[in-house]
Amino acid sequence: MGEYDKSTMTDCAQVDGQSVCAPPVQILRIESLIVHTGFNKPRYANDIALIRLRDRADTSRSNVKPICLPVTNELRSSKPTRYTLTAWASGSRGNVLERSQRELVESVECQKLYTDKSVTLEKTTRQICIKQQQESGSRCNFPSSAAPLQVVQQVQGKSRYVLYGVLSYGPKNCSALYPDVYTNVASYMDWILENIQDPSYLNSVNCQERYNAIHYPLRK
Repeated sequence: MGEYDKSTMTDCAQVDGQSVCAPPVQILRIESLIVHTGFNKPRYANDIALIRLRDRADTSRSNVKPICLPVTNELRSSKPTRYTLTAWASGSRGNVLERSQRELVESVECQKLYTDKSVTLEKTTRQICIKQQQESGSRCNFPSSAAPLQVVQQVQGKSRYVLYGVLSYGPKNCSALYPDVYTNVASYMDWILENIQDPSYLNSVNCQERYNAIHYPLRK
């Protein structure tokens, strides 16, 4: 956790003529992986899983902070049209974590587009379609799988980043026509709460206002 530039051991930048470095990356052991029992039933549906860590992350460090989940009814029912995406691009050029703004594509339009690729999107709110940033024919710069889609929302009177989507799939080739499809986290909050070991921590708002990454015949 806490990675920014995967090509360097230590992440440093020049600030006012001085080299400022981020805290070291945290290597944490995994205790278990919880995959949704409905994964890929039907095709590409329920693309979500939880990772339970054996080691506790040190969130006192500046480069590792939690992000809020849409727990409340108000956050679950929110329908943002613009999102912030933070991700490493896939391939050899994707060493540095990038941030960009993305726009919503209405689900009905998205369903019609993917019918041409023999993929049936769920006629529910369980997926979010997001317009690709690159134009057709340009050099591909796909975000990495499970890249987080975030929105700044008011949580207990404070501006916080809330996680609304994780990248599921998108077109195999660069295309401005076909959107990327994200799993809608808000639609899976009941499943998430049922499967985490200690839901009591959600009662305390410790998510910080910062950018975090949750570390595709379609791109997958």
